[in-house]
Amino acid sequence: FTLFSQSRELGFDLLKDSLYKILKHASKFNDIEILIEPAHKFETDIIIFIEDSLRLLEEMNKPSLGIVLDTGHINVNKESFSDAVRLLGDHIKHIHIDDNHGYNDDHLIPGEGNINFEKVILDLKKINYKGFLTVELGFGYTIDPDKAVYQSLKYLNMIGIK
Repeated sequence: FTLFSQSRELGFDLLKDSLYKILKHASKFNDIEILIEPAHKFETDIIIFIEDSLRLLEEMNKPSLGIVLDTGHINVNKESFSDAVRLLGDHIKHIHIDDNHGYNDDHLIPGEGNINFEKVILDLKKINYKGFLTVELGFGYTIDPDKAVYQSLKYLNMIGIK
């Protein structure tokens, strides 16, 4: 969140200033990309929606700046994953796979919420996405993470992710 009653615009500008410094430092090394994950409306007020991500990418215009898309965040924000993929395209460098029912960022096992992951995969195929997919599970699975991981893998294999 922006701090001490700052405006959202000031928060956005401060984020850009910080990212310029980070990107400058990262440019000293080979093949380092800096990725921004649009959050959800209960986590932040700066980079939340698809349009916020597009604005940041356009205003900064840095090839080493990319996006991490989180299926759960998009669902909580009531946005379309299809729109996100279509609009952000090649800027998408990483995907967080997690499920919820659209109210809280629960980080459920894929298939336990209401996200249509078959459609997610079709959308990613449309842009020939070759980046990483990471299952991001919530704290509720820390007691027995192996079971949750295997259940996630089984579900993803069932819908065609190998």
